[in-house]
Amino acid sequence: MSPDEKRLVANRETRVKQEFREQLGLIVDQRRDGGAGTTTTGNVARKAFQNPDKFRVLCEETEKIYFDHVKWYWLSPTIHKVLKHGKQIIEACVLPIGMTNEEPGEANNKFLRKIRLYHARKSSWLNGMSDLFLRLMDISDPKIQTGYQLMLQNNIKESLKAYQHAMKIDESSVAALTGIIQCQILENELSEAEQQLEFFKEIQSSIGKTPEILYLSALMAMKKGKSSEGVLQTLQETIEAHFSVLMGLTLSTKYFELLNPDFLLQIVDMLMLYAPSEPSGKSQMNNPILKKCSLILDPIVKTVPGLIQALYSLANVKYIAGDTDYAKVMLQQCLERDSTFVNAHILMAQIYLQCNNYSACEASLENGLSFNFEVKNSPIYHIIKAKILKKNDNLDEALKTLVTAMNIPGVKKAAPAGAKVNYNVTSSNRVAVYLELADLQRLLGMQHEATKTIQDAMNEFSGTPEEIKVTLANADFAVLRGDIDQALTLMRQIEPEQSNNNSQNE
Repeated sequence: MSPDEKRLVANRETRVKQEFREQLGLIVDQRRDGGAGTTTTGNVARKAFQNPDKFRVLCEETEKIYFDHVKWYWLSPTIHKVLKHGKQIIEACVLPIGMTNEEPGEANNKFLRKIRLYHARKSSWLNGMSDLFLRLMDISDPKIQTGYQLMLQNNIKESLKAYQHAMKIDESSVAALTGIIQCQILENELSEAEQQLEFFKEIQSSIGKTPEILYLSALMAMKKGKSSEGVLQTLQETIEAHFSVLMGLTLSTKYFELLNPDFLLQIVDMLMLYAPSEPSGKSQMNNPILKKCSLILDPIVKTVPGLIQALYSLANVKYIAGDTDYAKVMLQQCLERDSTFVNAHILMAQIYLQCNNYSACEASLENGLSFNFEVKNSPIYHIIKAKILKKNDNLDEALKTLVTAMNIPGVKKAAPAGAKVNYNVTSSNRVAVYLELADLQRLLGMQHEATKTIQDAMNEFSGTPEEIKVTLANADFAVLRGDIDQALTLMRQIEPEQSNNNSQNE
């Protein structure tokens, strides 16, 4: 190439880079200081491909130039795919397109060398590559992560399949075994899960009780209807074991890895089953369960402020404890990060309802509905609607609203474990529908119906953490009927250690 031709190519390269910078804001193919390659990195690729429509226009313009000026040049299949199908490829890609570049592979080179050297057979190229691939699968745990994500989505059957597949890849995988046991408990396969759990305890006995084993033990005890005192004690041991490994650590990658916010949120969710489901009208800041939940959530919110579920959970704890101002602050932070987060709108509506601000309550409720119409299939939506109507003395409409809530699948009768249910059907919301319906029936003079609703609730929630709430409501009804002896008999059935007893006795 002659000096003039080299100069022409250099000028064209400079012009192309300049246009990239001016039109897309990208600095491409520039050497970085310290010999760290060029500026054409994964981040640059992500930014370049973040707008598929803009990329499509660019491809069409490039294709036109090609056919107008250089159609004699053979078009390779790769270039054809990019120009013709680039937009569809970007939209269909599971990962951001920039994450598929060569940087992650290069970053793993040192691990690949060690695996080939120490953990792969040298008998043949095929055996060596097979060992390398399986080892990488073991390191990345894709099946375990798939199982975990499916469990968080309440798709327990598919989650169990993923964990079982992971167990076939590595029979010594503790994470896979933990996932299998948790799925079996959630699927109510308690006898098989108990055997697996006992086996798990045996093989882990040398290192003592881990947070995972303790959590599974608490979950098993709850599913088997054990006393709340025993379940809560095991959960306390779980919390202590989990936080003990964080002591002395500074904020670092290791700290965030060991903090495991998702696991802590699972513990909080279980604790809240034994806590009051709504404010009592006075401060409950000293409630031991609510206080414990707050202590767990505080470090999560401070160290992972972008985790919306943690912000929401803390807002819910503060709302039930009676600290509505703090709860509003947390909910505002939720909505600043994601204005479409429906649960935040619903909880805000509950706060406004408690403060007798009915217009703001309805506005929050409608905001939640506008972002997700499935809210109408949520029992909490109907509970709030019924309470607003009840406050306005529109008892007949409130009754119709709660009858509609009772007919939502999974409310009157608990859905089978792992089955898909409508939006936000929780045991707490289910028992609230029963109790609100019974109270409305009583106010409308439908004493027989109210008694039957309470009896149905006793049968449905017997042996669950919600049983205490139904028993206390039954005692309240007895007092309102003037049957003090019956109320005292019901109160005596409540064990001293059962949650909420002290606050309700007052």
